[in-house]
Formats: sequence, C-alpha cells, structure tokens
Amino acid sequence: MPAESPPAVDERLRALVATLPLVVYTAPLDPDPRPRYISPKVEELLGISAGEFTFDRLREGVHPDDSERALAAFQQADAAHGPLTLEYRFVRPDGRIVWIEDNSAVVILDGEPLAQGYLLDVTERKLTEQRLARDAALRRRVADIGRIALEGAPYAEVVRLSLEAIRDGIDADVGSFLEEVDGRLVVTHAFGWEAVGAVAGEGTPAHAAFHTCSTSIGPVEVRNPDSLMARLGLRSTIAVPVATESGPCAGVFTIHVRRCEGFSDHDVSLVEQTAHLVASVAGREQLEQRLRTAQRLEAVGQLAAGIAHDFNNLLQAISGYTELALAHADEPGARYLQQVAHASKRADELTSQLLAYSRKQDLRPTLVQVANVVTTLLPMVQPLLGDDIRVETAIEDATVLADEAQLENALINLASNARDAMPRGGTLRIETSTARVDDTLAGVHQVRPGDYAAIRVVDNGEGMPPDVRERMFEPFFTTKERGKGTGLGLASVFGTVRQMNGFVSVESVVDQGTTMTVLLPLVAA
Repeated sequence: MPAESPPAVDERLRALVATLPLVVYTAPLDPDPRPRYISPKVEELLGISAGEFTFDRLREGVHPDDSERALAAFQQADAAHGPLTLEYRFVRPDGRIVWIEDNSAVVILDGEPLAQGYLLDVTERKLTEQRLARDAALRRRVADIGRIALEGAPYAEVVRLSLEAIRDGIDADVGSFLEEVDGRLVVTHAFGWEAVGAVAGEGTPAHAAFHTCSTSIGPVEVRNPDSLMARLGLRSTIAVPVATESGPCAGVFTIHVRRCEGFSDHDVSLVEQTAHLVASVAGREQLEQRLRTAQRLEAVGQLAAGIAHDFNNLLQAISGYTELALAHADEPGARYLQQVAHASKRADELTSQLLAYSRKQDLRPTLVQVANVVTTLLPMVQPLLGDDIRVETAIEDATVLADEAQLENALINLASNARDAMPRGGTLRIETSTARVDDTLAGVHQVRPGDYAAIRVVDNGEGMPPDVRERMFEPFFTTKERGKGTGLGLASVFGTVRQMNGFVSVESVVDQGTTMTVLLPLVAA
C-alpha cells in the first residue's frame, strides 16, 4: 500500500473522508514534518494544499497569541506519544484567521503505532462564544451604568461611561457625544480622534444629519461619508439622538468605524439602548430643574404677594390724600398733584401685575371658547406687531374655564414679547390644540394630569439662552434696556395662567426662536 495512503483504507473510504467537514490526518509517532495522509479539505481550511502541508508549517502558522500554549501542548503530546486535544487560531497565508480544534490519538495499524486525528474549523462557534461573552459583559456594564444613574450620578459621568461602553461594545474606532448648547451641537465627550489625526467632531456627518437636535430623528447611518471622513479612513458613521420625553433632545451619539461592512443590527441596537439610558438621566435632570424653577417661582410669588398687599395699602392712602389735595389746590400746585395721581395710577397697575403673578388677583372665570379668544385678538395683535411681522394661525377649538379678559391680556403680553424678540421682523404663529399632561409633567407644574387646551405663540426671533429661560418669569427680570420694560409682563402671564389652574411651557433656541405654550384644563363641551 502506498505510503501516502492510510493503511487498510480503500478508495471508497477515502472518498467518504474527503466529503467530511474536517481535515483527517495520519502521521508517524517519530518526528516527521509530513503526514502519511491528509485529506484534501486541508486547503479549504488552512489555505495550504495537501502536497504542501507539513506539521512544521502548521505550527509556524499558529497565531502569536496562542503560539506558546499550543507549542507546549504539541511538545508534550510528542514526548509522551499521547493524545492531543487543543483549540488555537491559525493565520492562513491570505491573512484570514481561523479557529481550529486539533484532536489526535495513538492507534495501532498493521502493528505500527500511528497518530491519527482531525482538524476541525470551529471559527463560527468561537466567534459566537466570544460575542455572547462580550454581550453578557456589556449588559453587566450597561446595568452598572443604570445603577449609578439611579443612585444620582452626574449626567456628564453617565454620558462618559456610556460612550466608553459603546466604544468597547461595537469595537468603534472614533466616537463623540454632541450636546445641544444654545441650539448648537458641541462635542462634550469623545474618543479616538487623536489616533486618526483630527479634532473631535469637526466636520463629522452628524452636523449634516442633525442641523439641530430633533426628537423626531431616529438613528442615521452614513456610508462612505464626506471627503474628510474618507481621508481619516472612517468608512461608516452612525448618529443616534438622545431624545427625552420631558423636554428637548439632549444630544447626539456619533460613532465612526473603519470597517467596510458598517454597523450590524446588534451595533445599532446597542447605541440606541445606551442613548435611551442617557435620555432617562437627561429627562430626570430636566424635570428636576423644572421642579426647582417652579419651587423658586412659588417662593418669589409668595414674597411678591406680601409686598403687593402692603404696597397697595400705601397707594390707597397716597391716592386718597392726592384727590383731597386736588380738590383744594390752585395752579401750579394742581399740576404737580396730577402728576402724583398719574404716578399712583401707574403704581397701582404694577401692583395688579404683582398680584397676578402671585395669583392673588380677583378673577371672573367663565366657560371660554379658545378659538373665539384668539380670533377676537387678531385684529388687535397685528397693529401691535407692526408691518414687518407676519401673523399665521392654526386654530382648533377647545373649551376652558378662565377669565376671558385676563386670558386676552396674557396672550397680548406673549405677542408683545415675541415682537421684541424679532427686531428685524419675522413670523408670529398662534396655534391652538389639545394636549395630554401626564402624571410626571403634572407633578412638576403642580397641576392635575389630564387633557388640556394648548395655546402656542411661536416666533422665529432671537431665542433665549438657558440662563434667561430660567429667570424669564421672575418679577422685574428683563433683558431690555433701562426704562423700556418693567419685567412684569411674563411674570403676570405666569401668575394668571397658574391662577386658572394651568401652566406655561417654554421652548427656545438661540437664533431660531421661541415657543410659549399656555396650557389650561379642558372642560367637556
């Protein structure tokens, strides 16, 4: 029988062996670089033909990270003429890495001891095991981030840990978290940019995909992005917004990879899950900030009520004595007393605004059709705004219990505030609709959850930075020049709406505009 054939194996058995999904070999126990027989599948597995295969070449191709362990096992099996069971990676001549299960045992054939075994491709199993282990570790890591978030970890720390988890979980090369600051996306956390020789976030496709951070935008994947990304060797980008339920979008995760195949469904899911976790923390902070603001305004309102009450008593005395003095005064003293009376009247108006803010004014609530209020106001609002501001409306009727005159005053104040935010002209849009206020939002604003009428006053003016938004309803706070505003207009709107068991919601982006929404409880028609 030829030396290259296994003893006592006929052609039919060799044909059967050739169809097996593994490489079968037979080798002498004495050191010999070549096997007596090796099945043709060796070329498919190792990239080496059966005629070129040697055991020395097999051992030379073991992956460097597995080499020491594998060579020790080979030497031990050779020295003891014993069995071998081993898994290791092999680097094919084409550079592809395969996982091999190498099994052999000593058998006696025709009185000769031989090592007979097989090489099995276990790459798929090993990669699956690694992926499952990585996923389990990642789930534990995300759970840990969730735990520290629940314990009150700072938002920035949660973002940092989340970005690191994404980096490790999907083998990302470069990544950033772009936070919305005054309507612009600014990189606050990043990794990998220095390795590709770039500044974090500069020129990334995320800026094209997200001109502003919109909660309506889902994950956006960009293949073969712009020339800058291509020059950096980053072939695919995914951008996922951090969309909160209680307020505006908090930011965007942008992740970049060099690999041509881009992102798997698993990768996208991981980034989405992590973004959802960060969104929950961002939403919690937004709600806490709203609650702190509401509590502060409540305290200021109580103070304003006390001041307004005492000041009103003083004004009554001033006004009364002024009227008595006017009855007996001659010129020019009467002119001076008239100025005192006029100032007293103006002070009385300011006191009324303070009382409105502190919810101590006298209201006459009736059933009011919101659509009628807006329609009636429009002829008065247009002259107030001027010719360079266009008014648009989208009206849906709803019934509320409110003081119609005070509601009109509140809307005129909002329109006036929008006009001041558009010094170069623009568009003012008034919308009415219905909205649902959930338990969380109701708790923040200290109102009942349920269905509300929503009156939106939308401008495309200068917008407000966060520090102004936080204080806009405080009495006497104004950004106008001295003498051009009392700082009580929005304060009185806030108090009036609160006294009618509603609240005011504000969304504003610098250089893009402001949306003021008055929400009042619906009354069944």
